[in-house]
Amino acid sequence: MERTSDGTLLAGSDLRRPMQVRRIGCALLNKWGLSGCRDSAALLMSELVTNAFQHGLGSVSFRMTYHDPLLELSVATDTPVPALVVRPTAPLDERGRGLMLVDALAESWGIREGRVWCTLASRPSREA
Repeated sequence: MERTSDGTLLAGSDLRRPMQVRRIGCALLNKWGLSGCRDSAALLMSELVTNAFQHGLGSVSFRMTYHDPLLELSVATDTPVPALVVRPTAPLDERGRGLMLVDALAESWGIREGRVWCTLASRPSREA
């Protein structure tokens, strides 16, 4: 995906990118029989992709892999990723909670080979 915004707030076609990734990712989770972790995974997808568009430059790539029992989500841009730190936010801050959400929901997360990644314990769908 090529970015069109300037690295601050999402604008133009970039506004649709997190939603598009969520839609495709959730369809794949359903296909894999992992809809039990869909809501948490969708939030993590949104946070990773939004952060990549807001803070990276150039192309953004998203990857989702499943190795039972972990689902791994990762994102990369054309620019090197600096060290990531969860920072405290004030109650009325409108931004800055993305990594806090990733830290709270993910089993683990970090930077590996230029990609920001996180893992989520998979929960298979219940058979009706």
